Amino acid sequence: MPTEADSRIIFDRLLREAGWDIENKAVVSTEEPAADGRADYVLKNSRTHPLAIGETKRFSIDPYSAKGQTKDYAVSLAAPFILLSNGREHYFWDYENGDARPIIGFPTQADLENRAN
Repeated sequence: MPTEADSRIIFDRLLREAGWDIENKAVVSTEEPAADGRADYVLKNSRTHPLAIGETKRFSIDPYSAKGQTKDYAVSLAAPFILLSNGREHYFWDYENGDARPIIGFPTQADLENRAN
């Protein structure tokens, strides 16, 4: 049975495809303490400030169901955006300006920086 770790393999691949340097902790950090838990991923801008929180769930869980938990993380870390994924379905959420929407690929760092500004 696929686990959340399997979903993270796909999440990592999608981040790399979007140009994120996932080995550079100044750009992408993992398991960051936030709110009442840990954010799976924190994607950062060029000044190392949080841009987006990434939350992964196992394949069998609808990633949209993690909105509330992940928003708490995003608010506590002052990240304006959220990526939700179960490895098969992916959502982008600008939680100040609407609801999460399905996406195929992940945004680049420049995309998120431009959107934040």
